[in-house]
Amino acid sequence: MKNLLYISIILLSLTSCKAQTIIPIFSTDDIPENPNYYHKDVANDLNKFEGAWKYEDTSTNTEFTIILQKKLMLNDNDGSYLYDLLIGEYFYKKEGTIMMNTLADINNTSIVGDYHNISGNSILHKYNAPRCETCNTSERRVQININHPTETEIAGYLTLRHIVDNGIEKLEAINTNASIMGYTQANYNQMPFGEFVFIKQ
Repeated sequence: MKNLLYISIILLSLTSCKAQTIIPIFSTDDIPENPNYYHKDVANDLNKFEGAWKYEDTSTNTEFTIILQKKLMLNDNDGSYLYDLLIGEYFYKKEGTIMMNTLADINNTSIVGDYHNISGNSILHKYNAPRCETCNTSERRVQININHPTETEIAGYLTLRHIVDNGIEKLEAINTNASIMGYTQANYNQMPFGEFVFIKQ
């Protein structure tokens, strides 16, 4: 019985000590998928983007709100690798009409990782597109995907830069069109493409 216990402990130790190669998400290398890789936010670049952020233009009665959360060690890609990720949901009102409201899905435990309407972890440097002329060379931005909740063909690349302006945290944002053919124009017009400045709530 004692020998069986020792064998169990050794097997458990071997399993738990399996090597995990840490790959920083800010790496610019082309990293192959590997079940032993963990694409980790080692510099905590994603942390400053967490929270609720709101853009508002009262002159046009337009509002764009996003909620972002950082998730650790996700594994929803068929076990190819582990990764850290920003996930989120959004509310968009244009000229007084609510176009989108997926904010309730931020707490939906049945939605994991990239299945949220906002997700991503791509780290951008000063000269990555879209270029940031006012960024310093060590500054890192993030680019995430923002999807239409019902039209899979309609999506955007939401590039975020975190700044502090007179003690107020803000996100300078550019949402560029990443849609593919096959969508309806009416649904395309529901998406918040353009440039925005969000204020942390």
